[in-house]
Amino acid sequence: MPYPWITVPLKLKLLILTTSSVYSASPSLLTITQQQLHYHPQIVEATMNLYPDVNGYAVFLWVGTPTQILLARVDTATHFTWAQCQPCSACYPQTRPLFDSRASTTLQDLDGDSPTCRIPDTRDDFFFSQGSSCRFNLKYAEHSRSLGRVVTDTLALVHSNTSLEQFIMGCADSYEGSFSAHFSAVLGLGRGPLSLQSQLRAEAFSLCLSSEKPSVLSFYGASPPKEHYDSNSIAVPLSQRDRYPHYYFVQFGGIGVDGFMLDIPSRIWGYGLNYDGGVIVDTGLNLMRLPCEAYNVFGSEIRRKMSKFRHILAGPEGMEFCYEEEPLSVYPEIEFYFENGSVEGENFVTLKLSDEQIFLRPEKGVVCLAFREGNDPALTIIGNTQLLGTLLTYDLANDLAIFTPRKC
Repeated sequence: MPYPWITVPLKLKLLILTTSSVYSASPSLLTITQQQLHYHPQIVEATMNLYPDVNGYAVFLWVGTPTQILLARVDTATHFTWAQCQPCSACYPQTRPLFDSRASTTLQDLDGDSPTCRIPDTRDDFFFSQGSSCRFNLKYAEHSRSLGRVVTDTLALVHSNTSLEQFIMGCADSYEGSFSAHFSAVLGLGRGPLSLQSQLRAEAFSLCLSSEKPSVLSFYGASPPKEHYDSNSIAVPLSQRDRYPHYYFVQFGGIGVDGFMLDIPSRIWGYGLNYDGGVIVDTGLNLMRLPCEAYNVFGSEIRRKMSKFRHILAGPEGMEFCYEEEPLSVYPEIEFYFENGSVEGENFVTLKLSDEQIFLRPEKGVVCLAFREGNDPALTIIGNTQLLGTLLTYDLANDLAIFTPRKC
C-alpha cells in the first residue's frame, strides 16, 4: 500500500493534551490516563539538538528546579529515561556531575501504591514497590541493569519555550554490568507509555544521524509532511513482539553482498509462526549484531570477498573482520533488503550501505567491518554506524519506519 503522505504545514506543531483520552502502548502494558501522566495544555514545537558522540548520539536534558543539565545518551531500544542521582552510594563512575535530586524543588518520588507503579511488565519486574517507594529495575542486553527510584520532575523543552511538568523518569542509585562514564543520563525512545514521545503524545519522531555535525531530534503531533522526505526515502512496516514489548521491529528481508542476497533463513529475520524475534534499530549501539546462524553465513562470504587482504586477528569492540587497509582498495558492497511499505508492485526495497556505514577505521591503516556476533539468537540489531547520514523517522501513527539516506 502506498505510504499515506499527509499534507500539513512544514512547521508542524506538537499537540500535548490534557484531555481524558487514553494511551495504550500494547496489550501487555498499563493503560496510562490523565491522572497518571500530566500533559502541557499548549501547542509547542518539540525539538532537541542531537549531537554525534563516539558512543552514539546525545542530547542535553534540562531537568528540575533550579535546572540541572544532563548529557543523555539517546536510545531507541530503551523505553524509560533515567539518570544517576545524588544521594547515591553505589553508582558507577561518571565524568559529569550526578543529578542532585535533593536540590530540585519540583522533584517528587512516585508512591509505591500509585497506579503508575503497577505496570504489568512482570517479565523483568520493571516497576515494583519497596515499602512506600516505587522503584525500577531496567535490564539491558549483555547483562547490565540500572536500578533506582521512580520520580517525577520538570523537563524543560528549551527549544520550544515550554516544559513538561511531572515527567516520569528514574533516579538510579545502583547498577550491574557496565555503562559509559561519559553520559549522565539515558533518554528512552522505545515503545511504551513512559518513553519521552509517549509522555509528549507524539505521533512520530525523527533523528538525523549525522556523523560529525549537530543535528535535530524532532517530535511531531501527526505523521510528518511529504516534504520531510525525498525520492530516496524507504518506508518499512513496524511490528511488535511479545518477548520484546519495548522494541520497534522492522520488517527485514535479508542482507546482500555485492548484489546477491545471502542464504539466511527468513525465520532469523522474524518470519514464521510462533517466532518471537526479528530485527530492530538501536541508535545506542555502534555495531550491527547478527545472531550466530546469520553471522556464520555473513562471515563466510566476507572472508571469501576479503581473502586478498591481510587479516588482523583481534579488532576492538568484538569486531572480527579487521584488515590492513591498502591504497585504492575495492571493498565488497553490502545491502539491506526491507519489506516494502510504500511502493506498489515491489515486495522488498533495497538500502545500499556506503563505505562509511560498513567500515570503521579504529587506527591508521586498519579497516574493520562494523558487524559482530550478537548474544541473542533471536535478535538482529542494526547499529548507528549502518545509518550514518540517514534521517530515521518513526511514524507511530502508521506503524512505519522511514529511512532517508544522505539527508544529514
